[in-house]
Amino acid sequence: MKKYLRKLRKTGLRAKILFSNGLFLLLLISCTRKSVNSQTNLQTIALPFPLELKHELSIFIDVSQFLPDKIVCDIKGNIFISGNKRRLFHLEDDLEISEINIEAIYPCEIVDIGTDGFDIFLLDRMNRKLWTVKRESVLENGFSLEERPLFFSVSEKGLFTVIYTNRREFSIFSRTEKRFGDFQLEEAAMEGDRGSLLFIKDNIYFANNKRDRVELFYLYNPGERQCINVESPTSLALDIWKNLFIASNEGLVCIPKNNTGKILLSNEILDSQIAISKEKIYILNPEEKKIDVYKIVYTSFNSNIPRGE
Repeated sequence: MKKYLRKLRKTGLRAKILFSNGLFLLLLISCTRKSVNSQTNLQTIALPFPLELKHELSIFIDVSQFLPDKIVCDIKGNIFISGNKRRLFHLEDDLEISEINIEAIYPCEIVDIGTDGFDIFLLDRMNRKLWTVKRESVLENGFSLEERPLFFSVSEKGLFTVIYTNRREFSIFSRTEKRFGDFQLEEAAMEGDRGSLLFIKDNIYFANNKRDRVELFYLYNPGERQCINVESPTSLALDIWKNLFIASNEGLVCIPKNNTGKILLSNEILDSQIAISKEKIYILNPEEKKIDVYKIVYTSFNSNIPRGE
């Protein structure tokens, strides 16, 4: 009888230990799940989405006989404006505009401008070249292109992508002219200068003004692509959180990074050229010869944001 009681006590003690360990394990799993979910929710909430634009100032380009058509910002927030197919201006911190002398490459036909964050690059259709601007001067030689170019963009990795005039493909190459292949478009790009290319990380965005959409290509997956329907897109820009801003005939729209819908930020900003630096967007209005500077106001994903289709 005594042996039986001792055995019963030991069995009960083991059951208590097992129950306690099991309860502790369940509590640990529950806490871990809550912690992971909390971190995930925090990351989702903390991810900024554009809510609205707040106008800060307008900068008038008071330069006689100058018709601006393209704008770009470098990593420090310097603004460069090209126009007249052969002129380049720099907007300084004090909002003074100074012209950069590019007479060394005359005659030329500058149809696009881009930056890898540091250097400025000019696309010269007449000479079929990409020129590098450093320290407010144009370097000699430049990068020779195969045919007459139409649009181009340069990534922060120093890779270039170019769409040629009346071609159904665009080429990707490095500064050393090493080829990385070609991407096929569904039809030839239109002759003219409406539309743009944007090359960020491993993604290439093409504002196809002719087909009313923005096409997304992947550098290391040529067979995959996405399309965003936007009426006559003319210019593209990405903020630091990879939200895509599109100037179009609809106005200024934004596609959030997670593709949850189309946000209409302004239906008054039409057919403009845009550039983004930090949390500000610079909107070039060629006809009025001015740059409107807006602060981008961000919110969380859970806010009630009016969205398009």
